[in-house]
Amino acid sequence: MRKIAIIAFILLSMACLFAGTTGKISGVVLDGETRSPLPGVNVVISGSMMGAATDMEGNFFIINIPPGIYSLKAMMMGYATTTVTDIRVKVGLTTDVNFKMNPAMLEGEEVTIVAEKPLIQKDITSSRSIIGADEIANMPVESFGAILSLQTGVVRGSGGEMHVRGGRSNEVSYLVDGISVTDPYSQSMAVTVENSAIQEMEFVSGTFNAEYGQAMSGIVNIITKEGSSEYHGMMKAYVGDYFSTNKDIFYNIDEINPFAIRDVQASLSGPVPFTNNRLTFFANGRHYDTDSYLYGMSRYVPSDSNSYPGDDPAEWIVEEHGTGDPVPMSNYFKWNTQAKLAWNVSPSMKLTYNVIASDAQSQSYSHKFKFNPDGRSTSYGFSSNQILTFTHTLSARTFYQLKYSNFYNSGQAYVYEDPYDSRYVDPERFDTASGYQYYMGGMSMGHFDRYTRTNIFKFEFTSQVNKTHQVKGGAEFRTNKLFMDSFSVLVDNATDWKPFVPDVTNFAHDRYSNYPRDFSAYLQDKIELKDMIINLGVRFEYFDPNSVLLTDMQDPNMWKPNRYQVLDAVTDGGTYRVKVPVRIDPATGAQTLINPNTGDPIGANYDSIRLLVLNSSKVEGAQYLNGVTLQDTLTGAAISSGSLSWFEDTTPKFQISPRIGIAYPITERGVIHISYGHFLQIPNYSYLYANPEFEVNVGGNVSTTMGNASLEPQQTVSYEIGLQQQLTDNVAIDITGFFKDIRNLLGTEIYKTYSQDMYALYVNRDYGNVRGLTVALDKRYSNFVSAGIDYTYSVSEGNASDPNSTYYNQQSGREPEKQLIPLSWDQRHTLNFTVSISKPKDWGLSVVGQYGSGLPYTPTSAGLQGFQNLQTTFENSGRKPSTLNIDLRMHKDFYMKSTHFTIFCNLYNLLDELNERLVYSDTGRSTYTMSANNVTDTAGPNTISEYLVRPYYYAAPRSIRLGAQIQF
Repeated sequence: MRKIAIIAFILLSMACLFAGTTGKISGVVLDGETRSPLPGVNVVISGSMMGAATDMEGNFFIINIPPGIYSLKAMMMGYATTTVTDIRVKVGLTTDVNFKMNPAMLEGEEVTIVAEKPLIQKDITSSRSIIGADEIANMPVESFGAILSLQTGVVRGSGGEMHVRGGRSNEVSYLVDGISVTDPYSQSMAVTVENSAIQEMEFVSGTFNAEYGQAMSGIVNIITKEGSSEYHGMMKAYVGDYFSTNKDIFYNIDEINPFAIRDVQASLSGPVPFTNNRLTFFANGRHYDTDSYLYGMSRYVPSDSNSYPGDDPAEWIVEEHGTGDPVPMSNYFKWNTQAKLAWNVSPSMKLTYNVIASDAQSQSYSHKFKFNPDGRSTSYGFSSNQILTFTHTLSARTFYQLKYSNFYNSGQAYVYEDPYDSRYVDPERFDTASGYQYYMGGMSMGHFDRYTRTNIFKFEFTSQVNKTHQVKGGAEFRTNKLFMDSFSVLVDNATDWKPFVPDVTNFAHDRYSNYPRDFSAYLQDKIELKDMIINLGVRFEYFDPNSVLLTDMQDPNMWKPNRYQVLDAVTDGGTYRVKVPVRIDPATGAQTLINPNTGDPIGANYDSIRLLVLNSSKVEGAQYLNGVTLQDTLTGAAISSGSLSWFEDTTPKFQISPRIGIAYPITERGVIHISYGHFLQIPNYSYLYANPEFEVNVGGNVSTTMGNASLEPQQTVSYEIGLQQQLTDNVAIDITGFFKDIRNLLGTEIYKTYSQDMYALYVNRDYGNVRGLTVALDKRYSNFVSAGIDYTYSVSEGNASDPNSTYYNQQSGREPEKQLIPLSWDQRHTLNFTVSISKPKDWGLSVVGQYGSGLPYTPTSAGLQGFQNLQTTFENSGRKPSTLNIDLRMHKDFYMKSTHFTIFCNLYNLLDELNERLVYSDTGRSTYTMSANNVTDTAGPNTISEYLVRPYYYAAPRSIRLGAQIQF
């Protein structure tokens, strides 16, 4: 701990910026006739108080500029004022703007130059994409997730999850305004930022700089909009539905409802009245509601009871109390709101407050519930995030920021909020539905509730030490509270047919509250030489799970011990539980109390035993041990604890990670970059704290997974080399090769208890590697057309795709693979393209296309009735069909003074492709399976062929949205 404190102090004392939220403009001012440098020229950003004066060599730089589009003005006595417009400032990067000023022929003469969008960014040392608000507005996308899926190196898995350069889906870190909004429970984004509120989005898929941490594959940094000195507003609405000819697959798809998809968005920004434009605001809101494309039928209700005891229909008992109407089964509703205040306290001080909140409700499609849709649980989610930022500019070269963030992310899932609701029914109603029949009654009995509350404190500082060095660094301290309560409602003869919540010591009930914390700091120097740019940094990360570990992996459950007998002891301080060792006779099952010091039987003579003591009155969820001294109730002798410990405290983890990136301009139009870095990430906290009571299900086969609060950080070493080359005035190419070596990935290991029951413990055991090449062509807008196309070849291999692979193999009796296998998201060939044809302020048409080669699956042979399919070769040796998707956006603009009105039409999956996400393992297709040949129809609500039509195996069919937008 002393060494950790020393390292942390050194890094803190050198601290600068932590996560980029601003950019920089630099350049040189020359005399237009003599080409000599002009010192003392005032260079300012129009409409702001930001600017600089050129030095003796004509150089200038302006730092701490929020991303956006700006005009830059150069002024000097005797020279015509020169303005360059449409300058794009990007987060974390330097924009070069050079001036050539000519002597003024007339007093007040001005020259205006429109800047072109640069095709080559000379200071990029790793792969990244930066998407601005104007680009987002013209894309046929409705969420930032859809934007990310179009970026180079991104693959969507079978479940829609996002994989960056071959990593697992939870290896991405999300930031808003430079501060993390990643929920450590699931490593997902804790809050939602709408596209209309994004000023700029930075996506880093390469070896990112030391300012970013807790990610192994990618960084998403979203900068939200702020208000300005002028009022601006927007309102947008659209409606739509799914239109497909594949009605044999998608039930009810031919029933057109133009209001099946409903979306309303609005925003307003400007100065707060009576504040002299020193206080501005931006407010944004969205309401979205969709019935989606997966439907069921209300044929049964959960309370229906059905039985088919024989072949004689007269003996059948059939209840059908449903309405018979189609019911949407993947419906989704959300509202989202954001408000941001920016207060310019003084020319050198600024305070911003950003709050984001969202509420969502959804149901997931379940094929078994297709005729009993009311029996499914509903998921509810609420999240909020508050970010307070204070920025103090010390000089034209230096500024610092103080930030505080609090986010709350919760999720619940249940049929009825009250677990004692009398409408819960006995789950034995499920038993009448065989493996190929829909449920004819019954409901989900699960009840899930959890939340994460995170507080983040950050200090940020950046200094342009001189023309060459921009030093950054920073520190962050984060505290978390994770709460989870999950159980299955019991309704059976034992509960008198009334809903009952099992005790937390029961296998069917898990609950915990945990308080992990972490600290990180880094130091980085951006060295901008004439012929080279270097990003050099080091990062320190410290994590404390603040929990306990088992001391005996063969006896995990304290409430049902294998070797120890749990007794009660009463003292003046309350009721305590103590345990003593027990010897179990394997032949008779007889138990004998054992003296742990000698190993001899002791009968009832407790006074000679050193007992472990548990203070149950101080425990919430997980049971902690308390080493107090008790008095034996039988002998009156003192009992001391310590020789037997059921748990031990976890130890903190820390690591130092170096990062380096180099960009080397080879010509005015070409740049080579090389980068290398070490990256780490703590596994999802859901794996650290799973099964908090350490309960093991009794039975012959493994059916229990168990958390491990002592998991080590997962580690990746990444290498990258790339070339940017401008081919023509409007076309550039980017070629990048990359390699990742991944270690300490999360997996499972099988343990046996003393009673020979088995469970799977989460451990660091999996590994993998990724190698690939990306090629991207970009054409900037000219002659009404802009376009881009990118191709990724990637090979993603490892010993397991899922952390639970060993657990699943043990359950099914399969041997684990002894070789590297393709990971489940190993899409070898990925192609994205965009084409935009438009006339500014009149009309436009945008097309986005995506092609992906087939993802892996594991082939099997068709099993006989009642038996599982048998794996015929090694895991993931087969390939699913390839996928193709094309989206289209068309719009028409109308202008009336300062008001801009747009009508638009978005078409998703324009060609109505049947893209197969999931397949039958015996055929490799979604459309059919040979297993149907080995199964005969039985009495029930459906035939085998009806059940084997699975619409959720396919991606969404064609959908059309029509809408309008007004801006002022």
